[in-house]
Amino acid sequence: MADVAFEHVTKRFDGTTAVDDLSLEIADGEFMVLVGPSGCGKTTALRMLAGLEQTTEGKIVLGGGPTLSRGPSIHPDVFELLHDTAEAEGIPFVVEVSRGTTYTDADAVYLSRAGVATGLVSVPLRYMHSPIETIDLDDIEQAVRLIVAFALKLEPGLSFTG
Repeated sequence: MADVAFEHVTKRFDGTTAVDDLSLEIADGEFMVLVGPSGCGKTTALRMLAGLEQTTEGKIVLGGGPTLSRGPSIHPDVFELLHDTAEAEGIPFVVEVSRGTTYTDADAVYLSRAGVATGLVSVPLRYMHSPIETIDLDDIEQAVRLIVAFALKLEPGLSFTG
């Protein structure tokens, strides 16, 4: 799955078509260049990606749902319950493997005292720490749906200790 996808995107300005039925997938880490003559829609496509222009038709998809982290700071039973909940609810997700630290508060929570069973659900974000941070509202909605469904599966007396 691509991390950024233009799905049949069209942009019109007062009857003039600037971008016509653009479909394109760009994977994470992939280097991509838009090349073409002046006025062919390169800048308009990038402005739509940045959220500075709205599409007339089609959509631009970022991410692919929330990201579930798996690694030393993540409790395996919490991860499995998040994973199973996402599948049961039909929520798209991506699994990210962290080899060590997650660089989030999950590390401190997991390491506190006797340890707290920790899971990590992230929302894909593009261009972090730049003037055009971009996030897909569908990814936020899917993350919220997952967290709510997960919370509803937690019952009194449920323990994540061995």
